[in-house]
Parts: sequence; C-alpha cells; structure tokens
Amino acid sequence: RTVRFRAVQSFLVNLFPRHFDLVLVSSTVGGGDAGGANGAVAEVGPPATLEYTWFEGRAHRILVCSGCGEHVGWSYAAKGDVFFGLALGSGKLWAYLFVAAAMMLCLYQCVSEGGNCILAVIALALTMAKVGPHILF
Repeated sequence: RTVRFRAVQSFLVNLFPRHFDLVLVSSTVGGGDAGGANGAVAEVGPPATLEYTWFEGRAHRILVCSGCGEHVGWSYAAKGDVFFGLALGSGKLWAYLFVAAAMMLCLYQCVSEGGNCILAVIALALTMAKVGPHILF
C-alpha cells in the first residue's frame, strides 16, 4: 500500500523550514529492512529518535540511496513495525527569500553613501555558504 503525505518543518527544527512531499511505502527494493546488504536504501546518522517525528510514536532515521549516498527520505519504526517516507520533493521558499533579502541588503550597502561594500559582499558570501546547501539540495 502506498500513501502520499505532505509534511512541514518548523522554524524550531530548521531556520529555513521546508515542506516535503512524501510517498509512504511499507518496503523498499531489496527487502523490507533499510539496512539490508542488497537494499536500494540505507539508514544513516544517529540512532532512531522520537524527537521531531512527523508520526507520533514512531522513531525516525534518515534514508540515503545505497548507490550514490543522496538523501531519499526517512524510515519510521514502532515496536517492530516499519514504513518508509520517500521524498518526492521539497519546497525551499524561505531559503530563496532569505537569499533575496541578503542580496538586497548587499546592494543597498554598495550603492549607498557611507555603505561598506566590502563587508556587505563578505556577508553575502557567508550567507550563500550557509544557505547554499538548502537551495541546491
């Protein structure tokens, strides 16, 4: 059985909250467990946790592609029962708005009298270094 689900991160979890469109499935290629040697996905990161889970009572872990290592979703487990949330896509509106605001501030500092263009460009570069992964991936 497959179910489509939409989840939204909170500002408390991520400075740049994103929404995720997920497909919920009961198993993945290569078997039902994500840690299988021949599986298409692998669980990585810290042990499963109930903190910030989207499904009450279910501990989650990060799933990555076994071939390339890219993040593909999460596993959710409770008392031996497990299912997987495979990410179809994610919204990045807040990250784009943050970068746009940083660019406007940089432009303002560079064209205004008494503005410090060098510091503004450095601040923009630091912003892009921090926010870039949220926009690109």
